[in-house]
Parts: sequence; structure tokens; C-alpha cells
Amino acid sequence: GLDLAVEDLLRNYLCSKSATIEEAKEQVLPHWEDMVKALRDVQVRPSVFLRHYWMSHWEPVTKQSLYREFRGQIDKKEKTPRAFAESLLESAEIYVDLVKPEKGEPGYKHLTNLLELGATQCLPFLLAVKENPQHVYNFEEATHLAESLTVLYSFLGDKNPNRLERKYSEWARAIRQGGKTIEDIKKDAAKLPDPDVIDQTFTKEPIREFSTAEARFLFKGITEYALNGELDVSSPKKVHVDHIVAKHP
Repeated sequence: GLDLAVEDLLRNYLCSKSATIEEAKEQVLPHWEDMVKALRDVQVRPSVFLRHYWMSHWEPVTKQSLYREFRGQIDKKEKTPRAFAESLLESAEIYVDLVKPEKGEPGYKHLTNLLELGATQCLPFLLAVKENPQHVYNFEEATHLAESLTVLYSFLGDKNPNRLERKYSEWARAIRQGGKTIEDIKKDAAKLPDPDVIDQTFTKEPIREFSTAEARFLFKGITEYALNGELDVSSPKKVHVDHIVAKHP
């Protein structure tokens, strides 16, 4: 038969750690099913959320080792199976707000731009900020920082998503452990990417062709800057770059 997805393996393992079958059915599965439904309603694969949840709490992890790492954490028995499922559901509901932001909410504009650019590496970090009562008021700053880093790495940096992903996981853990403030993280982020890499981008490498999403984002930003913020295009999707640069001149 087909191999089970990581979310199915994890659900089964979490239930197996319940004291009784009834406990698993009544206290674990309802939270798990609500989590899966919430994610699928916004077209997010549960395995993607689970990986970001892990990276937001512990360390970078590959898709291949995700189930093994979760098993090890569950075996530590720091939380009951029910508490573990509840924690996942609570985080999933916040995660949904990140990938489907409401207009007018803090960080909406930056989140929309990040999603249009396909930048998901920042989600573990933003999840940690959103879940931390001491830092949730800094959420606007955190989303702005993530957008700025995405632009730097996409257009000027080494374009290595793994490097930035590791930093986001590091910052998420620092936020959860109280080791850093948003201001500390902004100072850390100011060192990224390496200036030598930026210099090489301009002097040695040919300018690459931008994707449609990138071109829209850049043109939107240039337009708003030129008009001193008098025009606010809420989403890069509303910018039609084909009117400016023809795909087939």
C-alpha cells in the first residue's frame, strides 16, 4: 500500500501514547481533526505546518526526519497526548491567520507581499512572535523585517533559502525562550546578507530574469515610492507588469 503521510504517522503515534482508546478518540483525535480541517480550508498541507511548528519551537528539520523528531519529543512526555494535540491546534489557528491575513490587521500588507513572493521560510519566526504575549505588539515590525530580508535575499543575496530558514528558526526559538527582543533580532538581521555577496551580485553576475511575482512586487514598490505613498496597491497581483514590460517583445 501507499506510505502514510507524516501527519498520519504522527496522529497514529500520538493516539498510541494515550492511556486508552477512548482517551485517544475523545481527547486527541477531535483536536487533531480540527487542526487538519483548519489547515486544509486555507490549502495548507498539514505536513508543511508541522515542519514550521517544529522549527518555530526547536530547530531546523528536514521533511524526511520530521516524524522521527516529533516521536522523540512525544516520548519525553513533557506534555500529555491531549496537551500536545491542543498545542498543535492552537498554533494551527494562528498559522492560518498568517497565510490568510485579514485586511486591516497588523502586518497585513507585509504578509500579503510575502505570500505573493512565495516566501514561507519566515513563518516559523512570525508564528513565534504572534504566539508570544510579550512580542505580539511587535508583529508589524516582524513582518516588515521578514519582507525586507526576503527582498534582499531574493534580489541581492546569495539566494540560498536554507540559510535564511535557519536564521528564522534561530530567532523563533530566541523569541520563545526570551533570549532576544525584536530590536535584537533587527540588529542581527542588519548583518544579512554578506555585503561581499551583494557586491558580487552587481559586479560579477549577470542580472537574472525576474519572475512575474517579483516583477510585480518591484514595480508596485517603485510606483508607491515615486508617488510618496499616495498610491497604495494592496496586493502585487493587482499590478499588471505585461503593460510595462512585454514578455515577448
